[in-house]
Amino acid sequence: MSYEEETVDGKPFYVTYTALEGEADYSHFIEVPEDHYPIPPRLDIDPWEEAERAKRASKGAFVCVLMPCTKIDATGTRTGRGGGWYDQFLSVVPTAWMRVCICDSSQFSAEALERKPWDQTVDRIGVIDQSTNTITWHETHSRGSDFDLVSL
Repeated sequence: MSYEEETVDGKPFYVTYTALEGEADYSHFIEVPEDHYPIPPRLDIDPWEEAERAKRASKGAFVCVLMPCTKIDATGTRTGRGGGWYDQFLSVVPTAWMRVCICDSSQFSAEALERKPWDQTVDRIGVIDQSTNTITWHETHSRGSDFDLVSL
């Protein structure tokens, strides 16, 4: 089955986040339909339980997980708030789910970040330039998938 066959109107099912202070807001650049799964902006939620809820909500569709970062490099290695929440979440969702990190240009590192054995890489990076209010997309191919064929 192709990406287009697994999507609704050519768009994936989205798992989203609410941008907190210091996190890039994707909402000006990606039109997320009402039918999506929002991860609550709380530190006390269990990543494995959220993964199960997101899997049920997606109903087998092609999924795009949007996530924030504090820093990310061109190979898709990201750092968050230090708790490993997204690493745990991504470790139990289907590997076919596309992982997209949205960041401000100041959070995009030209130098490689240290990748720990448990780090889960991302497939696509959206770098927001605040001065022009534009986003530039970078494909990482870190997991060997060709997600650049997917339109967000």
